Amino acid sequence: MRYLLNIFVIIVAFGFLIKITAAEVQGIQAEWKMFTEKDGIQVYKGVVKGCPVVAFKGIAVIDAPLVKVMTVLCDVERKTEWVHYLAETRIIKEFSSQKRIEYHRTVPPWPVAQREFIFLAEAVPSDDKNTITINLCPAEDSVVPRTKSIVRGELKYGKYVLKSIENGQKTYLTVEILADPKGLIPKWLVNSIQKKWPVNTINGIRRELKSPFFRIDPIVKTIFE
Repeated sequence: MRYLLNIFVIIVAFGFLIKITAAEVQGIQAEWKMFTEKDGIQVYKGVVKGCPVVAFKGIAVIDAPLVKVMTVLCDVERKTEWVHYLAETRIIKEFSSQKRIEYHRTVPPWPVAQREFIFLAEAVPSDDKNTITINLCPAEDSVVPRTKSIVRGELKYGKYVLKSIENGQKTYLTVEILADPKGLIPKWLVNSIQKKWPVNTINGIRRELKSPFFRIDPIVKTIFE
């Protein structure tokens, strides 16, 4: 089993504006607008000036301790079982158990072609071990040969924040992603296909926690000791 949180790469669809907040996206101002809430999951879009795609943010409370949620998110072998549209994931280069370069390949519904993303991911626990922040950024992709059948997208920015709440019994999860799938497909079609991704993926985490195959990873557990 591998030991670092992996990204969920997608673009969220446009929707009705319910409320607006502001956040910094690597020095770029993004205006977050919540457009849906389902199964206790709030989903936002973030319009970034000068960027052809939108950022997204998902917020949810997971009914499990932080160590269990981290175990699910760090399990490379089973990740394709629950991450929406994810078909393949592998490590390109590992610097440590908390820092590495990863490859992800997604297979959206027809007529969208497959996409692949290469990025650097680094997990940083807080001093009290009650919060873990995972920072994501673009990485050198020349080590992976390009193929004609797969469009190479670009992860521009990402952040996951997992916070232990309710005396360690639950986890407050926030994720922010800004990714460009590239290619010629219209952005409205990408948004239409992907608009359910945050809800499907977070519910996938919840299902995986109930899987008979689930076991707490002893390596992940040492982060909290």
